[in-house]
Amino acid sequence: MNRVFDVAVRAEASLGEGPTWDAAADRLIWVDILGSRVHTYAPGDGRRTVMATEQHVGAAKPRAGGGLVVNLRDGIGLYGPGGAPFTWLVRDPVPGRRG
Repeated sequence: MNRVFDVAVRAEASLGEGPTWDAAADRLIWVDILGSRVHTYAPGDGRRTVMATEQHVGAAKPRAGGGLVVNLRDGIGLYGPGGAPFTWLVRDPVPGRRG
């Protein structure tokens, strides 16, 4: 059986992972763990964003009120809606911990 796949968005990543569909914002979210980046892509208008995080990022998920919750090496943080600044929800740095 031959299958044909379309590429939704071309993006490079050192270690891309964790695709999540954000139904409220009609966008795809995924992370580049080693590149410390959170990517989004909205197929309706083609808009893409790339947010740099201050350390390795293991996951990014949408928040009910907008923005994102992210798992970083040293804990869990929040990005508010509309580009609000990053805040730590829980910060627990442990030397040698991998994000």
